[in-house]
Amino acid sequence: MKNRVAIIGAGIAGLSAGVYLQRQGYQTEIYEMNEAPGGQCTAWKRGRFTFDGCIHWLAGIAPGDPMHTLWEELGVLENTQFHTEPVYMKFYRGGQTLSVYGHIDELRKEMLRVSPEDKKEIERFYKAAKKASHIEILQIEQIGKKSFFQKWRELTKTIIPIATLYPWFSVTAKKYSLKYKNPLLQDMMRGLFTKETSMLFNLILLSWTNRNSVGYPLGGSLEFIRRIEEKYKALGGKVYYGVGVKQANLEGGRIVSLALANGKITEADHFVSSTDAHFILSKLLGGKYPQPGFENAFHNFPMFQPILLISLGLSQKIESFGSLSGIQIAFTEPVKFKENVIDRALVHSLGFDPSLSPKGKQVLSITVETYFSLWENLYLSNPATYKLEKERLAREIISRLEKDFFPGLAGMVEKMDVASPITWTHYTGVYRGAHEGFQPSPTALQNAHLLKHKIEGIENFYMAGQWLTPGGGLPAAALSGRSVAALIGRSSVIDDAPSSS
Repeated sequence: MKNRVAIIGAGIAGLSAGVYLQRQGYQTEIYEMNEAPGGQCTAWKRGRFTFDGCIHWLAGIAPGDPMHTLWEELGVLENTQFHTEPVYMKFYRGGQTLSVYGHIDELRKEMLRVSPEDKKEIERFYKAAKKASHIEILQIEQIGKKSFFQKWRELTKTIIPIATLYPWFSVTAKKYSLKYKNPLLQDMMRGLFTKETSMLFNLILLSWTNRNSVGYPLGGSLEFIRRIEEKYKALGGKVYYGVGVKQANLEGGRIVSLALANGKITEADHFVSSTDAHFILSKLLGGKYPQPGFENAFHNFPMFQPILLISLGLSQKIESFGSLSGIQIAFTEPVKFKENVIDRALVHSLGFDPSLSPKGKQVLSITVETYFSLWENLYLSNPATYKLEKERLAREIISRLEKDFFPGLAGMVEKMDVASPITWTHYTGVYRGAHEGFQPSPTALQNAHLLKHKIEGIENFYMAGQWLTPGGGLPAAALSGRSVAALIGRSSVIDDAPSSS
């Protein structure tokens, strides 16, 4: 059995691949360019505060949920406490608030309260959400292990119901929002995930909240990723931090070794890269192995819009927003950064997690969408101005929040950190700051099957990570690692099969 595997990147996907490969009896080593695991699932210290750059909520926390099995296998759930709320998210505009309740029946009542004039479309949306809530997502065990009757049961409980919701698949959240007269309901439809998201994806998201299967893991991103790292190491896996990979060395259609940034060479039988997809294809492989699915995706799929993340350490606790994924606040007057007109912000209060701040204080995060090219041009032309502009923009956004929603916020700020799209690219290598890869647009979801884990033209090289699944996120990354481990397991069985001659 060819059992040595070298994995590039100790993020969710890389560690997941490592866990499942170790469980199959492979010897794996992970090479990570940073000094800690996580990739984009990360957080950082500023004084006595911990600022989290990733987790707002996690899907699959309810026993019986297919994703619950995945997190159990990766060691995430052991001794982990989850913070939950009856409200998934809130939207605020001009003194009015809309609460997106996790339970669909309560959400219907809230939408009718806010906008009785939209009753007809609200009822249509409610019926679709109700139907989506009864869909059983395919189990994560390998389909090949199931009997014909098990497969038929999954077909009737998943694929057929989804087919009846096809009209929702083909429309984006942005387009669908225009069916509503009330601006708050328009905000909700566009803000549940992204504007280009297929509405079917949003319905599936609400099915998770309706099953009480979303929550925030106390300790945040660092504790979350450390648990997976501990599971991997307990299975015998090895991680080398501060060791990036410069290039892959190929012979006869196979990778034979990796050239590491520290000057060393590492050999293996199989290779997995869980790093940024654009980096893999254009840099690591030098553009010599174009993959049709990804070439189509980078040209035609909308990527996640980059973000400016403003993290605040507050000198005192504030009243809870009472929502898991924060509150989106529409500004009465937009903030302008060149061509970037910022007219809203997602504010997330983390006062419920005592691990992130000293006693009596708390962390508040503010997220706004922005454009990568604006920050890239500024950074390359004048790094000093780039730093000043980050702080100026953060102060102006805080000022808008004070005016429209949160009086006295500026006076509570004890520590501030601002991460631009350039920050994400420098730290994680993510292409153009697209922090979750491709948006789950109708086009992206319809063509997602073209994004392959196995690199065509190279016998023993695989990709893992959220770029392989439009919508990205932690579940997608973890599942991709599991899928790669299964592919390598099958390829090894074929390689080791006895000759027929």
